[in-house]
Amino acid sequence: SNSSVEILEDEWIVPYYKTIIDMKKSISNSNLNYVRLKELCHISSGLYVRNYIDSGTHFLRVDNIRPFLIQLNDDDVVYVDESKVPDRCKVREGDVIISRTGTLGKASVCPKQLDGSVLSQHLTKLVPKDERITSAYLATFLNSPIGKSQLIGLAFGGTRLELTHDRIGKLWVPIVSKKDQKSVEKKLTNAIETYYQAHSEICNSIDELNLYFSEIFSAEYQTSYVSLLSDDNWCVRKYQPSSVIPMHKITDEFQVANLEDIAEISRGKGTKSSDYSETGIPFVRTSTLMNHGIDPFPDHYASTDVVKKYKQPMASQHILYSIEG
Repeated sequence: SNSSVEILEDEWIVPYYKTIIDMKKSISNSNLNYVRLKELCHISSGLYVRNYIDSGTHFLRVDNIRPFLIQLNDDDVVYVDESKVPDRCKVREGDVIISRTGTLGKASVCPKQLDGSVLSQHLTKLVPKDERITSAYLATFLNSPIGKSQLIGLAFGGTRLELTHDRIGKLWVPIVSKKDQKSVEKKLTNAIETYYQAHSEICNSIDELNLYFSEIFSAEYQTSYVSLLSDDNWCVRKYQPSSVIPMHKITDEFQVANLEDIAEISRGKGTKSSDYSETGIPFVRTSTLMNHGIDPFPDHYASTDVVKKYKQPMASQHILYSIEG
């Protein structure tokens, strides 16, 4: 067992030095064995792709990486031709993915739905090569406070932090029993599978509605759009047949109502950086809207005083909609 952590000469850097000191305090009474990540995992990164295509293999980027999960919002998903990509730049089910630049301190697990996806040059995959550790346990540790602080502390750079493979390899991982790791693996695997299954069912429901409406809005309505443009539609964004024609067609086929007449609409309030706290009630922001739901691991929280200040609580069944970003 380790009761202390050796600080190598090239690790006397800020902020990693502080991270090491914090680690030494946290494990001073621990019986766990701490091992360097490079001894436990194969470490490799993706590549730069010049052109995206309309469909094909998912190309994962920094914004797609969240704690445990992959963000698949339509606006953030792109595709590439995998036939031109070496296997070392592809991620397989169960691999752990982290960012090596940009937003650090988050570790995703590749689900079976994204097996074979391509990684960008800003992402790194960690594949266990040692039987002492499982992917699920590694991801759980990296998303823990001590794991996140190491990922961030190991990075270097003035305006843009970066994690090299050498730096990542120096991260300390505590080894717990195989029984405990298997317990974590079972829970995490079941939770992730359930999450992506729910996401798939939601996508299928949307596809069904899209098919239904595409049959209603037949081609005959695409030829006479000019007459449909009323005075309040003469602006750049509204001078679009694809937007105006469906609106008029809906009024012919269905009973309709303005959204403001059937729902109470309100806009979020705040937020200043001073409103954020490390614990408390989650702050839901534009980037928190993820995969037709809300990211279960928010980056920011609000104290009860801040919640009272803005007087805008959310409740079950409220619908959140991004109005910018």
